[in-house]
Amino acid sequence: MNEEIVTDLLEKEWKMFTAVKNIGGPAICQSDRKTFEIMRKSQFEAWTLELLMSYREDIDAAIASGRNLMTEKYAHMMEHTLPSRYMQIAPFLPPVTNNDRAAADRIAKKIADLQAALAKKYPLLVSTGRPIYTNEDTVYSTSLETYLKGELLTYSNRTLGLLEKELKYTDISLKTMQNTIRQYGFASLDEAEQWLVSKS
Repeated sequence: MNEEIVTDLLEKEWKMFTAVKNIGGPAICQSDRKTFEIMRKSQFEAWTLELLMSYREDIDAAIASGRNLMTEKYAHMMEHTLPSRYMQIAPFLPPVTNNDRAAADRIAKKIADLQAALAKKYPLLVSTGRPIYTNEDTVYSTSLETYLKGELLTYSNRTLGLLEKELKYTDISLKTMQNTIRQYGFASLDEAEQWLVSKS
C-alpha cells in the first residue's frame, strides 16, 4: 500500500513541479526527474501510511481545485529568500491559519535540529545538501528549514498534525537520509561518509 501511494504521489508532484513557472524560464532541475524522485521518495518512505494517505488527500484536493502545491511551496519560501517578491505574490496564495503557520515553524525547526545532529556525525554527507537553518539563507541558496517551511505551509491541518505527532517518535531526518543514500547504492550512512572522505 505504501509503495502504491508513494508512486502516485511522485507522479502527481512531478507534474506540478514541471509546471512551475520560473523567472527566466524552466530550471535545470525541472528536467531531472531521477533526482527529483530520489529526493521525494526518500522523504515519503520515512512517513507512516496514515501520513501518506493524508498528504495524498491534500494533493488530490489541490488538483481538483486547480492549485499547484509546488508553485505555492516556492512562493512561501520567498518570504525568507526574496521578501520583496513575496510581498507581491502573498495576496494570491491560499490563506494559512496562525495555528498551521505555528505548526509549520515547529516542525521545520525540529527537522532542522535533527539534521544538525546528523551533521555532527556525518559532516561531509550532510554538507552535500542544503544549509540547515533559515539564518543561512541567501538569494542563491535556500536552507533546509526554509524549504521545509515553504512545503509545510501547503499541507492541511490534518497532515501537519500527523507529521508533528510522528516526529515525537521517529527521527525522520535520519530515515530520509538513510533512504537517500540507499538509492545511491550505499549500504549505510557510515559507508557513504567514508566514501566522501576518500574523495576529499
